[in-house]
Amino acid sequence: MIISIFGAGRSSFYAIDYLVKLSNKESWTLNVYDRTPKEVPNSILSISEVNKMDLTDAKTATIVANSNIVVSLLPAQLHIVLARLCLKGNTHLATASFIGEEIKYLHKEASSKGLIFLNECGLDPGIDHMSTCQVIDELQESGATILGIESYCGGLIAEENCQTNPWKYKFAWSPRNVILAGQGVPSLLIRKGKARLVQWHQLFKTVNNLDLGQLGRFDAYPNRNSVIYRELYHVPHVQTLIRGTLRRNGYCEAWQQLIEWGFTDNSTMLTSIHSVAQFARMLSGFNFSLNNWKKDLSEACIEKLEFLAFGRQEAFAINQGTPADFLLEILMSKWALEDEDKDEVILYHGISYEINSEIHNKTSTLQVHGKNKFDTAMAKLVGLPLAMGVELMAKNKIERKGVQIPNSKEWYEPILTNLQSHGVEIVHSNDL
Repeated sequence: MIISIFGAGRSSFYAIDYLVKLSNKESWTLNVYDRTPKEVPNSILSISEVNKMDLTDAKTATIVANSNIVVSLLPAQLHIVLARLCLKGNTHLATASFIGEEIKYLHKEASSKGLIFLNECGLDPGIDHMSTCQVIDELQESGATILGIESYCGGLIAEENCQTNPWKYKFAWSPRNVILAGQGVPSLLIRKGKARLVQWHQLFKTVNNLDLGQLGRFDAYPNRNSVIYRELYHVPHVQTLIRGTLRRNGYCEAWQQLIEWGFTDNSTMLTSIHSVAQFARMLSGFNFSLNNWKKDLSEACIEKLEFLAFGRQEAFAINQGTPADFLLEILMSKWALEDEDKDEVILYHGISYEINSEIHNKTSTLQVHGKNKFDTAMAKLVGLPLAMGVELMAKNKIERKGVQIPNSKEWYEPILTNLQSHGVEIVHSNDL
């Protein structure tokens, strides 16, 4: 068995560590590749050799063809490159990312070749699918009719590490993805039997205030296309289906203001920007001062926006780029993780169902803390399920072929059980 991993960034540690230990136990060959091995974190270099490889290199096709399974830990837009090479090389593929439209079209060919192209096997998407489908299957097997599903996940920062940050948020994952959240694709959801389309500029206005008791109060906003999961979760007639993202209470109001000012725009090129104040003035069209807009915003929102200090005169590290580029520069200094900061992942889903003419609710929650800036809960909860999915593929435990997500028992039962042994346990409650 030859497993090849492409991508060895900081967030890949748990996936690589798990597969290194598994390969040593099973006498498999594990190869790790990265475009810039010299920049790979020492934590990874201490457990595995990392080989230099660029996807544009002609040797990549040979490496893929000589592998039994390819694991892509690359940015999502690059998965399709490896997917096409896997088809040519008759090689299985595993990723933690949402299935791209181009990869969907490979299903028939992958199936005909007996290949598994596993996607959405991380945290969100991934653990959320598996835990939701487990509950749905158990309820349906007991004769219940599923009425509604709401599933939310947040990559956050432990509250004790952001007492001076009114946003209660720092970058524990891809900073740029946070800036561009929701852009490019509208969100689709089902509420009370009707499909609803939410354009990205309205996304942070479409907020559900979620009180999770001891876990805290959160803004929950819709994420991507929830409608497709009616079929994937085997609930074609469900009346409510919403998948979304969690942020600390009050985040969305302030972020919506940044959107309305144009600060998150990634299409307009700005040049000759020399300071934060100049950037703010250019977008706002007036002398950027709190006094101009305080009357229209809540005190909590004003506190968050003041924290970003748009009036300061410090120079940017860049002098041209899109508004999103400049906003990212500001937030990288304000939302950067300190070495000892602990990130926090919270996953929640609530399922309403009818059985014996009575309506009930079942909730499931997961809370995991990271250890520090380098050992994060996010990396753990993305990397471990992906590696465990690869293990099932390598041991021929999966019968279904083609492009798929881990929404069936053959995936979720062993992975969720295995996660429990690594301290990742979902708590279920009825009729809270």
